[in-house]
Amino acid sequence: YLLSHEAIAAELQLAKDEITKLRSSNRYLSSQLLEMAVMKVENARLIEEKKLLLQTSDIPSPLTPQSQAQSSSDLVAIPSKQTSPSAPKDAEVIILFFCELMRARKLVSVLPECDKLSTQLTRSDLIQVATGFDSLSNTSKITDDVIKAVFDRYPAMKELSKRNPFLEETLIITSVRLANSGNKTSAGFRLTLGVLLSFFDTISDINMIFVYCADGRKGFARAILASILLNIALQLFLVYQQNKNQPKSKIFREILAVFTLTKPGIDAYRVSRGAEAEVGSFTDLHTEMIMGKCSELLAEAIPGTCIQVLALLSGSTTSSPAIFGLVTSVVTASFISTLIAYEMDTDISNRKHTPIFYGYMPDKAMQRIKAALAMLVMSSCQLLAKAFCCSLLGIISVKYVIVYLLADMAVYLLYKLLRHDFAYGLDSGQHSESLLSVFWFSLLLRVCSKIITDFTGNVHMRHPYELGGVYWCWTLLSMPFFCYFFGLKYLAFMQSDEGKARRYDMVLEPRHLCTMIGSLFLLQGLMFLCVLKSFKPEYIKTLYDTKSGNQQAIDLFQKSEEDELKIQIFTKSVHKWSAIKEEVVDWTTRKIPEWNESQPDWWDARVKSTIPGWAVSDPGLLESIRSDEVEAIQQRPTTWGGMGVGSTDDVQSSSDGDMNTIRRRGIAREARRDLTQAGRYL
Repeated sequence: YLLSHEAIAAELQLAKDEITKLRSSNRYLSSQLLEMAVMKVENARLIEEKKLLLQTSDIPSPLTPQSQAQSSSDLVAIPSKQTSPSAPKDAEVIILFFCELMRARKLVSVLPECDKLSTQLTRSDLIQVATGFDSLSNTSKITDDVIKAVFDRYPAMKELSKRNPFLEETLIITSVRLANSGNKTSAGFRLTLGVLLSFFDTISDINMIFVYCADGRKGFARAILASILLNIALQLFLVYQQNKNQPKSKIFREILAVFTLTKPGIDAYRVSRGAEAEVGSFTDLHTEMIMGKCSELLAEAIPGTCIQVLALLSGSTTSSPAIFGLVTSVVTASFISTLIAYEMDTDISNRKHTPIFYGYMPDKAMQRIKAALAMLVMSSCQLLAKAFCCSLLGIISVKYVIVYLLADMAVYLLYKLLRHDFAYGLDSGQHSESLLSVFWFSLLLRVCSKIITDFTGNVHMRHPYELGGVYWCWTLLSMPFFCYFFGLKYLAFMQSDEGKARRYDMVLEPRHLCTMIGSLFLLQGLMFLCVLKSFKPEYIKTLYDTKSGNQQAIDLFQKSEEDELKIQIFTKSVHKWSAIKEEVVDWTTRKIPEWNESQPDWWDARVKSTIPGWAVSDPGLLESIRSDEVEAIQQRPTTWGGMGVGSTDDVQSSSDGDMNTIRRRGIAREARRDLTQAGRYL
């Protein structure tokens, strides 16, 4: 019916030609979107033609009257001549909209205006609407909010959706794909930049080894070498854990990549291409890459910065290689820290499931870039300040540095123990963890998160599962006082006989020391204000929130109104919500029969696989949710989100979460039955 109009037929032919051209240039997403629109119209035409043929033919229909009535109701509503005289115009406008959406691909910070109705739209108007839709889809908003914003801003799209119900489904799917495409593109750029920084950081560290050896300062050279070897050792350990069930040739290739310094680039390439971990792997590829980044941050970037600052303060090596090495280490560590916070907040799945914490970053692209740059500079200042403190103490005695760091760590761990918040919030993959395994797992991650916060001021670490808002603020605000106190100790030591006897080449005078400390914290304060200004007002309270990780997990269950959010409790360690364990068991046992009967769209195999056996008191109910698919998911590699970092499943889970919106409306299910019915007719 739709193709009977020459204008639409010509536009469809143009669309098919565009698909052919785009496939040759590897623009898969755009061609896939356009092909989806073309298939939608052509499938609708085939079904309508076959329905008319069956109505006028003497051949009996293979379907019973009841099933035929059911199948007719399953079909996606499309315009007909009798009900919608404007159907040809609507179809033409919809197809032109998707064509312009494919061709434009230009994101803007200021959304274009277009308040015309669908009958008044011109081609230039469709370009404005397509640009606005594309830009809204790339703002890390939940898809429901994107579609609502499109309908509010562009009345023509709302009008078309009312007359053509399948349009809303197509817009939702398109928005999800555009968002995922934009995330992958920007993520690919960030990963590439991170790989380059890591490579130059390692090369500069190796160069500094030769510089220190040439100056006769072999102690610093050995320290830099030890940090590089420690990073390589951690990388080899991660490679072995990830691939110990793989063939020896695979393990050898991964080990070779570590020694040739190409491992970060290989990991980034795999993640950007959307590759999946092989069967038997320890975890997914994105988490493997994040673990490698964290090992580099903890073993090489942070120690390398401290060593080079100490070398500058205790000697005369202020050459260009020394300055370049220090800057590279600082920028690399700060970039990795900023990347963790950025990725966690802009993840659509996190914003949907935990809106009370995630979503503080601006939605507009330019404002988000400014906020990320402010975080980067603030993190760099924090790293330099902490390294400066350790270096001042290191000049007096290395023992003082060890005592200071251990005392600081002990206070933090004691703080967590006193609040009964020591157990880490992540589920380790098995719901019946032993206390010993929970202790070592939590201790490792607590120490790592504390070191990262102390040296980089990572904004994400204010999460209740990490340091918490209050302790995060204390970490940043206490640093100027520690610097001032250690500066006084340094000056007193340099005036003593022991300090004079060491004859350092460079001794900081009081005015120089005050200038350095004051300038550093003035810049950090300004950047903190910029970050604070970029925060959405409702998230500022998370900076000083006193909520513990246990309370966060319990609130997730008790204060959520939707079952889809309440059941997320099973993705957290049971030790975080043991206080309400019986309440959760009763609720789960009571709700499973309802979910099995109503079959909500989120009640899929992935959710069922998170429910442990002890959480269902009725063995029959437990058996009803244990299928082959559920058991297969439970046997997949565990996704460890160390430091709260997301995984490659984040993009997919974001897509799954938004596709649940489609299924709740019953449209996607009808679309699948639509294609099945078309196959039966043909």
